[in-house]
Amino acid sequence: MTSDLPQDLFLGFDLSTQQLKVIVTDTDLNAHKTYAVGFDDYFKEKYGIKKGVLTDDEEGEILSPVKMWLEAVDTVFGLMKEDGFPFKNVRGMSGSGMQHGSVYWSNDSHRALEHLGDASSLLEGLKDAFAVETSPNWQDHSTGQEIEAFEKVTDGPDHLAERTGSRAHYRFTGLQIRKIAVRKAPDIYKKTSRISLVSSFLASVLLGKIAPIEHADACGMNIYNIAKGQYDDELTALAAGVHPS
Repeated sequence: MTSDLPQDLFLGFDLSTQQLKVIVTDTDLNAHKTYAVGFDDYFKEKYGIKKGVLTDDEEGEILSPVKMWLEAVDTVFGLMKEDGFPFKNVRGMSGSGMQHGSVYWSNDSHRALEHLGDASSLLEGLKDAFAVETSPNWQDHSTGQEIEAFEKVTDGPDHLAERTGSRAHYRFTGLQIRKIAVRKAPDIYKKTSRISLVSSFLASVLLGKIAPIEHADACGMNIYNIAKGQYDDELTALAAGVHPS
């Protein structure tokens, strides 16, 4: 029962491929309640998903609808409200998201995030906040051309690994960005104001402003120079499609 919960509560969010889960803990990290929204259970027909994703076998694309995630946050908060959850006792929130996935914010996103309090739901308030409606999933394997581009610029996979901590993989964010910027939707990419990872996207929604990407998460993008502890200028330019090569 929610009436038995401690006075000081913390919410831990986990946005994975197939569900959004919220775990309620106390100051000692003891778990007291769990709320979950399975994407196929709630949104399969609306978004046409299977196991949380949209799949194009011919192209090798595996994508997640970003607005489905917003609706999942709305839904899980609704479940908590129905359960009589004492939101006033929440002292902090944290979260994690599936690795490598990217979210592309539109030019309207900053204004939309700032005015979320005026909207009836996250889905309604952020309906125009995204330049790209889907997020590449970690299972995606459509970036073979981009792997070649990254390995060419860095003189091979081993040198790329030395700079970024890993060889190029289909799912890595820098490659996914380049695919959109250069090959798939350059006109849409030009309308992108910021790019978030799934974890920083969730933080942005909860904060009402664009949240920075954590360094540990950035290491899974193939554009972060681990020796320098910052984004690699050359590889970032390559991802954005402005590298001279």
